[in-house]
Amino acid sequence: MSKNSGWDQRLQVAPGGKGLVGHAGAILLRRCADRTGLTSGLNKVLPRGKGPGWWDRGTVLICLATSIVLGATSMSDIRLLARQVLVFADPPSEATVRRTLTGLDETTLGQIAKARAKVRARVWALLARRPQGFPWLAVAGKVLTGWVVIDLDATLITAHSDKENAAAMFKRGFGFHPLGAWCANTTESLAMLLRPGNAGSNTVTDHIRVLGEAIAQLPVAYRRKILIRVDGAGATHDLLEHRAHAIIEQVNADLIGGPLAHLPSGRFNANDAWLTCAAIAHNLTRASGHLAAGPYATARPATIRTRIINLAARLAHRARTTHLHLPQHWPWQTAFENLFTAAHTAPG
Repeated sequence: MSKNSGWDQRLQVAPGGKGLVGHAGAILLRRCADRTGLTSGLNKVLPRGKGPGWWDRGTVLICLATSIVLGATSMSDIRLLARQVLVFADPPSEATVRRTLTGLDETTLGQIAKARAKVRARVWALLARRPQGFPWLAVAGKVLTGWVVIDLDATLITAHSDKENAAAMFKRGFGFHPLGAWCANTTESLAMLLRPGNAGSNTVTDHIRVLGEAIAQLPVAYRRKILIRVDGAGATHDLLEHRAHAIIEQVNADLIGGPLAHLPSGRFNANDAWLTCAAIAHNLTRASGHLAAGPYATARPATIRTRIINLAARLAHRARTTHLHLPQHWPWQTAFENLFTAAHTAPG
């Protein structure tokens, strides 16, 4: 008999396992959000409710963003966080998530953007203090030290049911045509504008608005030298642009294959809020990759999820301390520990 055959002959499955934490890397995402001040920053700018059982809206958004990293594509997928209930306690309900998203409007989303900008300054300060320094981009074989590169690109989201402000798209189909701005140095989402499907690819007012919001997301010290790259369809004489292949196309593909495969609400403002949560989820993944160091700074989100996020662990309590035991011989344990330590020392 082969050495690897027959392994399941005496295997049985039973419920009741104790101390088990699924997708243990979600702890790193929450730790990163909390330690960098993102969670508290969102809670400060969003209205708070009163009464028993009330959830701070900022915390709900971070919970939803964490579940999106784990694979959530709908509001009901907040239940993915049940796998970490021993650490986070019970997650917010689907109804709480829905109320939170529908309660956000353009004004509150603007306040969220300001809170995210403050956190980005802290995270970039962490990146700059690493031995390898801030990730300056290489273009045409030349490292652009001191330059921040912003990519502007639009994508299409198909609406599979009746949704507010959905419209016919130029490539056929029906849905939305959001325009995004991305920092190519860190592959972060800087700004996203949700638009009807019939919005033009070369609408200069939309490009200028998104670019302005993107620049506002940059720490002041990084606004001195900015290179702007625009997808060919969006190149107009009214907008400075540099014709180069935008690496962000792969990021758009990852999002369309995940949280932006469809928008979950019939209401436009709730879908706009979902877009913001998807951006926060993406940025948490990118920040995690940079802080984990090594190859993860440029790794695709799927690689980060596979190696750092999607692993099981066991929780134990000893001497008033909680211990998270990773699988023995886990090949990427060092990256997990690097991120845990970096998030712990993050300036809050």
